[in-house]
Amino acid sequence: MFPVFFTIANFEFRASYLFLALGILAGIFVGLKESRRVGLSDQDFRLYAISVIPFALLLGAINAFLFRYPLADALERLEHSLTNGLISFGAIFGTLLLGYLLSKARKQNTGLTLDTISLMLPLVLGIYRIGCILNGCCHGLETDSFLGVVLPDDFGIWARRFPTQIWLMVFNFVLFAWLWTARKKKAFDGIITIYYLIAYSLGRLIIDAFRELPPALGPLSMHQLMALIMLLATLYAYAEIWFARRSARE
Repeated sequence: MFPVFFTIANFEFRASYLFLALGILAGIFVGLKESRRVGLSDQDFRLYAISVIPFALLLGAINAFLFRYPLADALERLEHSLTNGLISFGAIFGTLLLGYLLSKARKQNTGLTLDTISLMLPLVLGIYRIGCILNGCCHGLETDSFLGVVLPDDFGIWARRFPTQIWLMVFNFVLFAWLWTARKKKAFDGIITIYYLIAYSLGRLIIDAFRELPPALGPLSMHQLMALIMLLATLYAYAEIWFARRSARE
């Protein structure tokens, strides 16, 4: 649609770059506001914000690189992987892992830290998906149904497709609004992160079924397998926490 805003020499300033930057700025603003509300240190949050951007971008790019291409095409396809959309699973894992490690190192409340990060993530990803719409990446399968919208793929080929980029954008914004509302009524520190991971995994399992993705195991794409693994791991962690809290009350 509008994948490149302008070009300087050989550098293309892509839509995905702009909306990723805007998403990160919005996420940091919300994260700082929430960290102050719950009593986390400004210094610790600034340390996290500075550290997490390159860490999450690197894991997102590596994740995109591994999901899209066989190893034989790895080096040849690396540039396309970096410029045509990151994979959010790697970025989510990276942001939460870094938050966990820093909270342990700084002796902060780990559950509270992860909840703050989990509020930031859907907002960042929702804004980033605007860049996906303009970029043409993450496009849906071609369809003749009433749900179809005429959109390009990442090679500029226009067709009537399921608007999965729009669905992902709306899904992330709705998820952010729900978590923002739920944050003041949570049962324990860490539950917002569990809510986020369960809802995000379910959303990706459904929406990615309408995307043009190669199957990896039966009808499931690699993205759906990652969502399924994330969902099962989160449900297991939630069950462990639930039983531990129940035992503590008895």
